[in-house]
Amino acid sequence: MSTQNIGNIADFYGLFTYQDTLIYFGIENHDDWRHREIALRYDPYIRAYIRGLDEELFAEKPIMKPNIFGDNQETSLDEIDSEEPVEVDANIMTEESTSTDVSEDWDRERWNNLHAKFFDKSRVHSFSIVKLYNAPPYWRVYTHREIKKIVYDDNNIATHVYIEWSKSLPHSEKFITFREDFDLYHEGNQTADALLIPFGVPHNEEELGEYDLSDKWTTSVYIRYSDLDITSNSAKTSGFLHVVFGTAITPTSRQAFINALDMAGSTRGTGAKRNVVEEILPIFPQKPEFTVVAKGEHVKTFAFACRLPLSYFRAEPEGSNGGFGMGGDLLSGDESKINKKKMFLFGKFKPYIKTLIMMRWGIIIEDCEPFIYETEKEELEVTPLDQERALENDKGSDLNK
Repeated sequence: MSTQNIGNIADFYGLFTYQDTLIYFGIENHDDWRHREIALRYDPYIRAYIRGLDEELFAEKPIMKPNIFGDNQETSLDEIDSEEPVEVDANIMTEESTSTDVSEDWDRERWNNLHAKFFDKSRVHSFSIVKLYNAPPYWRVYTHREIKKIVYDDNNIATHVYIEWSKSLPHSEKFITFREDFDLYHEGNQTADALLIPFGVPHNEEELGEYDLSDKWTTSVYIRYSDLDITSNSAKTSGFLHVVFGTAITPTSRQAFINALDMAGSTRGTGAKRNVVEEILPIFPQKPEFTVVAKGEHVKTFAFACRLPLSYFRAEPEGSNGGFGMGGDLLSGDESKINKKKMFLFGKFKPYIKTLIMMRWGIIIEDCEPFIYETEKEELEVTPLDQERALENDKGSDLNK
């Protein structure tokens, strides 16, 4: 064995030593909620599909009928009639919710974040439970990590839940464990302040809802291994040197050569007589560009399974002017497909959005929809504020027709 270390030092700073968390820990089992949670945090494609869409859905307040956000909310839903009476459940109505304008409460309690959070959790884990509180943080979203037990009645309706979770305080050795149990809101108990929110319709009786990633999981794993192969083949250490010793090599000269090669490191070279070393052959992968093509096909499959245009997952979609797919310029017609996907997801959770508003403010929501900029407005660079001013200045303008 060589005792030299100068070459080792050079190699250390030239080697590709990073190990991807998802691959290092084998995050490949969709049936394990921990794997799904870690993938949501670290996998860029899963994160863009789940968290990216949800955050975009609630970048602005949704549109409600009746309007609960005052005069600053842009209207839709075929022109909300602001003069319609608002039905209120007197048993749930609180003193602080006597007005239908809840904008201040909504912003202070971060309800856009609440909706994005339970969308994330329910889509990934098939369900979540939202618990409302009267003091900060005002709400929490629970799922497999925190839920210890759910109690059902004779009709198999979830009525009660037991929660346990822990956290460590930042820059402190203090570790706190929380335990709660509370009733779940349902038709027979409309005074509870916690709501079970499944995603879609379960495929069997043992599940609470659908898993949005189940048909996309395998492809996402293929993509990350393709990324690993591309990076490895692009790195300085993707190949290796095959040394063919000559017939005159002796144990002493062989060790001397190994020491010299070790001293030189991969960034330099070394030499020896032909009868000691016959040749040194560099060995590298053949046609490594194949992996790039394979990854492209996997990304297409992933986009197809997500029912989203490929440009959403591409940094620079073909035919574009260099727009950034996840958040920038998109190909013609792709934005409409993305908006349809957002509308589909919002529709899955619409009943629970309405129920949560009723639980918190005692307001009966007739209908709601996400705030989504229309393609035509974006092309004209018309903002909601611009449209509001146009409405005030010219009720008969073409913008309002």
